[in-house]
Amino acid sequence: MLDLIFLVLMLIVLGHALRGEFQETLCNVATVIGVIAALIGLISVFLKTSSTNGVPLTLNLFLLILAVLLRRFAKQFVKLYEEKERENAEKLLAETSRYVRDNEKALPPGYTDNDL
Repeated sequence: MLDLIFLVLMLIVLGHALRGEFQETLCNVATVIGVIAALIGLISVFLKTSSTNGVPLTLNLFLLILAVLLRRFAKQFVKLYEEKERENAEKLLAETSRYVRDNEKALPPGYTDNDL
């Protein structure tokens, strides 16, 4: 049950991170719930399953690693979003700057006083 709660919280945290918002409190809650779920899962795997079935052990270890790395993933997604927004702003500024006369990088006019 805690696994499903962690999954929902993880999706919410990553969804916000994809939009450029880092939800620190929600990320901390999701990390704690994920670690607790993984530890409970690991304990139940050792107590209930046979040694020949390694799938539950592998899945719980994967859950533990994912819970620990959730903060890093979310921060990376926020960083990528901010870089994308910065690049879009630079492209827009580059496109509009050639039409502004006050800008030093603007193209010179097509005619001068010598042409008249």
